[in-house]
Amino acid sequence: MFVLFLSLAIFGGLGFRPAHAVSSYQPHAPIVIDGNGAFTPDNGVIAGDGSDDHPFLIEGWNITAPSGTGILIRNTDEIFWVQNNFVNISDGNATVLVNLNTGAVRSNTIRTGAGSSDTPTGVWVVNSTNTSIDSNTLMGDQGVEIDSSAGIWVADNTLTDTLGITISNSLSIHVASNTFPLSDLRVGVSITQSSQVTVTDNTIWASYDSGTAITENNSGHISIAHNSIPTASNGISLESSDNIQVSRNTIGAIENDITVGNSSDIEILGNTITYSSRVQSNDPSQFNKPYGLLVGNTGNISIVANDIIGTNYGVTLLYTSPALVIHNSFINNTIYQAYDDTSDNLWDNRYPAGGNYWSDYAGVDNCSGPNQDVCANSDGVGDTPYVFTNGQDNYPLMNPFPRAPVATSGYSDAGFGDGDRHMFYAQANFWLIYVEYIPYTGSEFLYVSSPDGITWTSPVSLGVFTCCLSGLSVNNDDSHVYIALATNSAIYFAFGQLNQDGTIAMDNNGGLLKTASYDASSAGTRLSIAVDSNLHAFIAYQAALGCGLCVADASPPYTAWNKVQLSTGGLNWPKIHTYGPGQMILVSGDYSNVWNGNWGTPVYLSGNNGEEFGNLFYENGKIYLVGMYGHIGFYTFDGTSWSTLQLTNIPLLGPGDPSFSVSYDSLQNKFVIFVTSTDGTNGGLIYQYSGAADSTLYNRIPIAVQNSIEWGTTSLETIITKGPSAGEIGFAWTYTTHPYQIYTYLTSDNP
Repeated sequence: MFVLFLSLAIFGGLGFRPAHAVSSYQPHAPIVIDGNGAFTPDNGVIAGDGSDDHPFLIEGWNITAPSGTGILIRNTDEIFWVQNNFVNISDGNATVLVNLNTGAVRSNTIRTGAGSSDTPTGVWVVNSTNTSIDSNTLMGDQGVEIDSSAGIWVADNTLTDTLGITISNSLSIHVASNTFPLSDLRVGVSITQSSQVTVTDNTIWASYDSGTAITENNSGHISIAHNSIPTASNGISLESSDNIQVSRNTIGAIENDITVGNSSDIEILGNTITYSSRVQSNDPSQFNKPYGLLVGNTGNISIVANDIIGTNYGVTLLYTSPALVIHNSFINNTIYQAYDDTSDNLWDNRYPAGGNYWSDYAGVDNCSGPNQDVCANSDGVGDTPYVFTNGQDNYPLMNPFPRAPVATSGYSDAGFGDGDRHMFYAQANFWLIYVEYIPYTGSEFLYVSSPDGITWTSPVSLGVFTCCLSGLSVNNDDSHVYIALATNSAIYFAFGQLNQDGTIAMDNNGGLLKTASYDASSAGTRLSIAVDSNLHAFIAYQAALGCGLCVADASPPYTAWNKVQLSTGGLNWPKIHTYGPGQMILVSGDYSNVWNGNWGTPVYLSGNNGEEFGNLFYENGKIYLVGMYGHIGFYTFDGTSWSTLQLTNIPLLGPGDPSFSVSYDSLQNKFVIFVTSTDGTNGGLIYQYSGAADSTLYNRIPIAVQNSIEWGTTSLETIITKGPSAGEIGFAWTYTTHPYQIYTYLTSDNP
């Protein structure tokens, strides 16, 4: 990959002609390069020496022949670019690359005919690695064929009247941002017996009488995301495969939008599944409404957050189980919205998360609760199930998922590892504490509350303001909420009493904000607050220009604070947590210490550098530190020493630091973890994982699919593991568009 983006401005070796400077193609005979020594001027090489900085350049030629191969390069590990050529082969292959290490075919016009009994191919890559095929215009029979290769990029090409892109027996292939104009396209992208293939951001106009946009067979670990398929006979077809994710595509077909057969571990997420409006308006004689999603003989499939609109048959499940079908919108599908020939599948995620939105649902929403028998308030969930053949959605949504945001904030992630939003359950209410930015003034702390997690109050100010927030942490117990915040000059503390009527009474004894320390700095302060059962408060903090690692502590009324410096080490993310009666544990980087009336001897945990978004838990008589280590992993502390790092099967995908939130479910002795993830280009997915406390194997389900959940600007907040219904689980998240909308999600079940 690294060679594909090098500048050509410093070419040496054979001489230099700048890229894209070709005013006219020069005639040249077909080129055959066999081995490193064949990169010569006679073989069309105009510059370069085959190195990283100076790849061999084959450019500016018109290679036209009635048969044979236009350009054949094989058996070489030299680096080369074939670009800005016109290759026209009536009966044969235009460009063939065999047994290569690193090369690029870019910005060429390639045309093949169909006069051979074999299938002429525009670019054919065999037994090769680290090669890019990009920005070409391909016309003819087979556009691009990848066979028995690895690390190949096919991007930004235009393919017309071809069989498209074919991938077989290959690994780590990326097909991105190609355009297939409306033509007699039979197959856009075909994948067979391959693994780790991504197909993203392509626009595919397949033939609507015989064309399939994307087909995949006998393959695994495939991502098909963000593609636009305005018309096709069949949109996306999956057969005899496993670990496939189809997400956020827009598909308008004539016969079948998405079909899945004889497969397992399939995710169909956030797609728009509809009919071809182009065919309806331009060729109505060919117009038909398709099957939306047709699944047969498949196990472990999640169908989440799709818009299924205007098809004949919305979702059809045949001999398929288990299936999870939640948070979809079924809108005006003509013959039926859904059909399931087994009663074993789940069409809702229980209460209050709910099921799906159905445009023909005839029920009402006058009541709330798991049994829909609390009729003082509505809750956005229908009071009666939506029933269809062999199945029912017990909690049909009155509006498409997600529900309306509960609050709006000027902060998204705010750059703080702890506390910019804090969600919890106490005093018979759900609570969300968050920060709002006020232009030219500073920051204000607000809260909303809800008795059921569905209907929330309007925002209320806590009366806590600061002109220059540079760090914060929020925590709670069963009766109070505690806030630690840093400005450019000091660290402050505030707390308030939680009331069953959904209000918070902030304590004003000694002033609303109590000064805990003057060690803050304009470079930002990292804070963590915890309060023990005796209401003794501890604030652990590190400041880039202040204390290395310090702890301030105080008892009520919190007007006199003690301070101790525990370490002068680098800037990490301290975490502090209650640990047995009258004890606290503190972790920051590889340093940890226990308070038992005073701070003891440090205990070190080697290699810990992933606690920024992690959490400490004291469960089953030991401490768990859960954090980001490539995968989510955890350490345990038995009072004497730390365990080695245990990595789970939960990956953190994508650039930067994806957000996650974790809590312990004491009812089931499980950790429950929500993770933002990626589907090939950006973020946009939220998964719910659960696993036994000491296990490294977690089960997952997708629960949210949104275009505006992206890296670095979305954070998840504290999970609820108790509520009015025992074992409720919930979290809060924001979208990336400003102003930032804060959403909450509650469910009473684990995957």
